[in-house]
Amino acid sequence: MAGPGGPSQRPGGLSRPDELGPLKSEAISSDVVNMSPRAVLDRVTGGRGALAIKYSMVSVIGVTITQVLLVLFIGILDRHPVGSNVAAVSLCAIPVFFLNKRWVWNHDGKVSFRREVLPFWVFTLAGLLLSTGLVALAHSVSDSQVLLMAASIGGFGVLWVAKFLFLDQVMFGHSEREEVLSQEPGGVVVEPA
Repeated sequence: MAGPGGPSQRPGGLSRPDELGPLKSEAISSDVVNMSPRAVLDRVTGGRGALAIKYSMVSVIGVTITQVLLVLFIGILDRHPVGSNVAAVSLCAIPVFFLNKRWVWNHDGKVSFRREVLPFWVFTLAGLLLSTGLVALAHSVSDSQVLLMAASIGGFGVLWVAKFLFLDQVMFGHSEREEVLSQEPGGVVVEPA
């Protein structure tokens, strides 16, 4: 069967099905993609991988303290699970606040009740209400201490990402405007009144 270019040519200029055609002499280039855990985390968190790691570590500390207090209050002191959860979360919120402020976001200044403590406690209260509701629900179903502890963790887990974004973007994080001005010579950041 004759094609457009002669008896053995196929459409597209190829003579045999296994022929690929002329090779291009240009080198194919590609950028090396860093797939280290930190680089991937930085891409996922918009360059805030180190903050996310520190925030996660503070969360692990907070969960550990809360769970130890729950074991103490419920398991050893035989207190009611709902009241124990309220006490454990309230006691744990203080070191978690200061670890987030000072270690995660490196803010050493005076604590502002209106801009820092109040919003932090709003999130803590939301987590407390959710976790306490889940603890009460779990307690109505079972007396299993493991189930009660899982319910407490679950309530805070739901708010974990939202709290990180709030702390980073609103409460302790620097705005993009401040970052741009700090990189320009003579850039001055003026705090709104």
